Amino acid sequence: MAVKRLNTAVTTWVTLILTTFLLVACGSNGLGGGSVEVVKSPNDSRDYRYLQLDNGLKVLLISDPTTDKSAAALDVEVGSAQDPKDREGLAHFLEHMLFLGTDKYPKPEAYQAYISAHGGSHNAFTAFENTNYFFDVEPDYLPGALDRFSRFFVAPLFTEAYVEREKNAVYSEYKAKLKNEFRRGYDVFKQELNPEHPMAKFSVGDLKTLADRKTADGGEDKVRDDLLKFYAQHYSANVMTLAVLGRENLDQLEQMVRQRFAEVPSRKVPSNKIEQPLFAKGKLPGLLQIEPLRDVRSLSFAFAMPSQRDHYHSKPELFIGDVLGHEGEGSLLQYLKQQGLAEGLSAGSGMDYNGGALFNINVSLTAKGEQQWPLVAKAVYQTINGMRAEEVTKAAFEEQQRLMDIRFRFQEKRGAMSTVSSLAGLMQLYAPSDILAGSYLLDEFKPRRTAELLDYLRPEKALLTLTSKSAKTDKVTVLYDTPYSYQKIDAATLQSWQQAGTNQAITLPAKNQFIAEDFTLLNAKAAAQPPRLIGDDPRYQLWFGVDQEFRIPKGVLRATMKSESVQQSPAAVVKLLLLAAMTEESLNSYSYPAALAGLQFSVAASNRGLDLSVSGYTDKQSLLLGEVLDGLTADSYDEQRFADVKDELRRGWLNVAHQPPYRRLVSELNRSLLATNWSEQQLLAALGQIKLADVIHYRQQFLSRVNLEVFAYGNYTADQAEGYANMIADRLAVKPGARGELAVTELPEGKNWYRDVEVKHNDAAGLLYLQGRNDSYQERALMGVTAQLLKSPFYSSLRTEQQLGYIVYGAPKVTVKVPGLLLLVQSPSVSPSKIEVETVKFLQGFADRVAAEGVSAFERQRQALVSAVAKAPENLSEQAQIYWQQIELGNSAFDTREQLIKAIEGVQLDDWLAFYRQRFGGSIERSLWLQTKSQQAPLLQAKPIVDIDRFKSQQRQFHYR
Repeated sequence: MAVKRLNTAVTTWVTLILTTFLLVACGSNGLGGGSVEVVKSPNDSRDYRYLQLDNGLKVLLISDPTTDKSAAALDVEVGSAQDPKDREGLAHFLEHMLFLGTDKYPKPEAYQAYISAHGGSHNAFTAFENTNYFFDVEPDYLPGALDRFSRFFVAPLFTEAYVEREKNAVYSEYKAKLKNEFRRGYDVFKQELNPEHPMAKFSVGDLKTLADRKTADGGEDKVRDDLLKFYAQHYSANVMTLAVLGRENLDQLEQMVRQRFAEVPSRKVPSNKIEQPLFAKGKLPGLLQIEPLRDVRSLSFAFAMPSQRDHYHSKPELFIGDVLGHEGEGSLLQYLKQQGLAEGLSAGSGMDYNGGALFNINVSLTAKGEQQWPLVAKAVYQTINGMRAEEVTKAAFEEQQRLMDIRFRFQEKRGAMSTVSSLAGLMQLYAPSDILAGSYLLDEFKPRRTAELLDYLRPEKALLTLTSKSAKTDKVTVLYDTPYSYQKIDAATLQSWQQAGTNQAITLPAKNQFIAEDFTLLNAKAAAQPPRLIGDDPRYQLWFGVDQEFRIPKGVLRATMKSESVQQSPAAVVKLLLLAAMTEESLNSYSYPAALAGLQFSVAASNRGLDLSVSGYTDKQSLLLGEVLDGLTADSYDEQRFADVKDELRRGWLNVAHQPPYRRLVSELNRSLLATNWSEQQLLAALGQIKLADVIHYRQQFLSRVNLEVFAYGNYTADQAEGYANMIADRLAVKPGARGELAVTELPEGKNWYRDVEVKHNDAAGLLYLQGRNDSYQERALMGVTAQLLKSPFYSSLRTEQQLGYIVYGAPKVTVKVPGLLLLVQSPSVSPSKIEVETVKFLQGFADRVAAEGVSAFERQRQALVSAVAKAPENLSEQAQIYWQQIELGNSAFDTREQLIKAIEGVQLDDWLAFYRQRFGGSIERSLWLQTKSQQAPLLQAKPIVDIDRFKSQQRQFHYR
């Protein structure tokens, strides 16, 4: 199925205009008494203060008394672009090393252990120009977390003993992504960049680029020495931005920050502007051909242009991306689909850095499009020519203003950690007053700027990339072993594109009919209530709930149609998948404008039936729902598109074998546990025989006997909800039938099992799944506490200390209601047998470790788990999803969270130790070990599963209606 998504420019750069809806938050800026007004959304209840410390560090404080988590992020304006040419990956290596001890907290696990023990998480990433560090934690423990966090930027140790270890971690990270298609394509792209441009460098690093080595004069060039030099040269307060969110008021947060970050040294580092051109003279126009590992087909265009950072009030590239990426009537994508050339398309600003930018267009090709890709390119250039002929109109600008004003006005709260990480990055781009609003601002109508940018989107200025299994290649990259070729576009082809003119079938987007106009809150005076069954109709059950927490003119409408017929065979599953895909395909002209207007819909096959959803602003939902129902009940669908959709499914299932090992094992675990879960091979076998007429016939059969359940939560009245339910039942002409059930395989008590999994990757991986004895709240609490206790030590032991691999985690695994524990390692250097040995060894010694740490440490971890379970939803969609999940599991009391918290709080250390020692401390039972293919059998005295379907049919099951 073609992916339905907004183009990059639209999703990344939204706008704001009507100043009547702006609010401001004022506070001291730390520069002698003035104030900076930080513009915020009227729907934002948080308080903000911008300030700058004496050392130049820019700070955004965020006070939110209701937050479940406090969080902080620090962004440094230094990334892989600043790597020395002879030390590629150094910025990334520094990011790894920074976590491993400081003057005040020298132990390498001090920061991670503190965050984990207090219900938090942490991470970091190294980008081209920035490195971003972030964490969240239970609100009471923000001061302690900030204290540890701040020392990274004041006095890190970069302990020599850990250098070799972290080099291996960086190398494992590189090896884990060797077969990642994006990394492989990016590696090829870099080969043809200007070698003097920083983007051409290897940003990850490996054992060679980070090795200690001899200098020309016989001296020592140690990577740690280069690391210290790099840190001293680039890590300066004046190029850092810090965002901190907590329950405390702004004055308390400011004091907290000043006490800890005033010591960050300022070295007056200048801004890193890149002067070199991205492409060397004479390189363009060019064509790259890449042979992928997976069966994918795409044609992409890359155009270098000036940075647009200073034009965030007018965002000229937004309009180019909007037209090129549009999917509605008269769009480029619709034309390409009608010609049988494309399956999907995205367009927008792909990268914008201090000194330049890239504009990208990516077209997913059909088999025909792969063969006739020059025609696809011609259509792209015809669309660009059409935009040159018609300058951006004031009406189009005002529609974008209207859309973005709506988005800003009704902006919903995001999680604490994602909020601070994002804002710390945006602080590097926008004026202090625009930190929150800058991504939404569109208050300058500058059509000539858009016209000027279009001049960079010419055939002679493009680097095209054709990715295809039939690509003609003559080179192989060193780092990612990717076959590719490069050639200049020949003069005849270039001339044909330059003279392509315009295409009358491709037009500018029409007026968007889905933009909301009425934002009335329909339940303004009603009491909040969880969903309840209303209505009296034998064709469906209707759940209706009133929101008073988020108070926005949005709603979530869902309808699920469950049938026993879905579980009868792989063919039934495939027909339902094709029905959902063809429905969405037939609605392609509506999906893009609806999404722009804040409306989403989906028609998706599940393991029990068909799920239909419409969400977003409620004003135009009835219009969109009508179109969706028309699409689902269409008399016929396009035969060519049906063939293309079948091909997409086929390639998707064939490509599963190329998933990273850890993902493949998790996927196979789900297949092992769910009683009716067909393999890709079974689905592929069924797919080949199915015709469009079979899908239409199955739709009639399916709808003739379904259990229809409708859910409406948000800005609806009860009458509206009932009207929607009747509309769905009437238009689909559903007849009541039995609902299918979910069944989870119960692993036999006292036994262990294993499966080998075929993976096309050099890394080995092993996954140990330990199943709970039942699905009671007590068992779920015990397994959950176990996961909370061991996740950080398991990571520290197998990844940090033993260096088994980059991907290491322990986590709870709940299947429907059945609790379990999952321990997973992917390694570039050791076998599945070694992973199993160390995993079991860790498990068997873990109870003594917890007992030695004592009651207070246990209770602290237990409370961290309670806080995680008790976390309130951040927005209306999350709340609706929580309610819907409980309806799906038959809990009309909606008290799952409360029951689970009660059970967790009842788990005492002695109870847990007795449970753990019985289940995991000695001989491990009721387990399933999944491993990438190995010559050695597991050590757990496990029995092999040769036929998973037969195995599941022979076991007892947990059943859920």
